[in-house]
Amino acid sequence: MLDKQAFLPQPEAYSWQDAVTPFAQGDAGMYLMGRFIFDQFPADIADDLDFFRFPIIDEGVGVGEDAPTDGFFASALAPNPEGAMELLTYLGGAEAQTFLVEQGGSPAVHQDVSLDLYDEVTRRGVEMLQESDLIAQFYDRDTHPDMAESGMNAFIEFWNNPDDLDGIMDRLDEERVRVFEAES
Repeated sequence: MLDKQAFLPQPEAYSWQDAVTPFAQGDAGMYLMGRFIFDQFPADIADDLDFFRFPIIDEGVGVGEDAPTDGFFASALAPNPEGAMELLTYLGGAEAQTFLVEQGGSPAVHQDVSLDLYDEVTRRGVEMLQESDLIAQFYDRDTHPDMAESGMNAFIEFWNNPDDLDGIMDRLDEERVRVFEAES
């Protein structure tokens, strides 16, 4: 896709909101974005939108998806750890998760929540996640901020100079060592 120049030029110049415009105007045919992007389009365009699993590149690797998950947490130092565990167990159960979905919350993480509670697009997305071997959250939110910045910059560097992949990966690995060894 890089060789075919299938991307907007200078993608790093666009915020996710700004990239909606060329997509809505038909100057871009695909957008790698979460379900919430559907809410950014008028109904006449939204009715023409759909989504699909990112193409599988290597059949020997499990199918993974990038998706946020909402959760409940309790401190390990909570004054009532048994009560905290009981509450977390309840909140993670099908009954509470069903209630949260019915209130308009994010898709449930409990697999016993009925798919009938979701609109068509969300239901298909949840099914896709349930069929995945791996689920990761967003890289830039789930790693050390310094590593996230370096990783996102490396991606843009690759985008602009894919022939330097080895050099980019070496620099990124040096940054990984610097960031995470400093934390140990």
